[in-house]
Amino acid sequence: MPEIMFPQTPSIGLKEGNSNSAINGDNAAEKKKPKNIAKDLKTRLFSMLVNSGSQQESVAHQPSMSNKVDFSIGLTHDEAIQWSKSLEMLLTDPRGLAAFRGFLKSEFSEENIDFWLVCEDYRKTKTPEKLASKAKHIYTEFIKSEAPKQVSVLFS
Repeated sequence: MPEIMFPQTPSIGLKEGNSNSAINGDNAAEKKKPKNIAKDLKTRLFSMLVNSGSQQESVAHQPSMSNKVDFSIGLTHDEAIQWSKSLEMLLTDPRGLAAFRGFLKSEFSEENIDFWLVCEDYRKTKTPEKLASKAKHIYTEFIKSEAPKQVSVLFS
């Protein structure tokens, strides 16, 4: 299946106190901050999901596109579709985990992915000694009142 490449538009901004810097080309392009990259990736993934049925059309009207997605992580259209179908697929791919972590960080909830990863590690642990140690760590790090990475756990 062909892959899609999204063109990157440089982010041009004016620095405070020097409105001529962008005009003169002194600071033509600034690097995007991680929060902006995460939001950009989120928007692009959503766009790919919405337009997945019309992939050929979206490539056809972009003549400069090659056969590769460029999210700075080398994501293909098929991978994006797989990620949209399964959280497990997203989180087992190092690029998916990094993208999701970036998104959660932009939403001020990065501790949720840390909690999920620690719980998955706990679930895969076999020895009782390690289970007890990991359970204590999970409690003190994520569940206890005033924990450093406290998460909201609902009990019913």
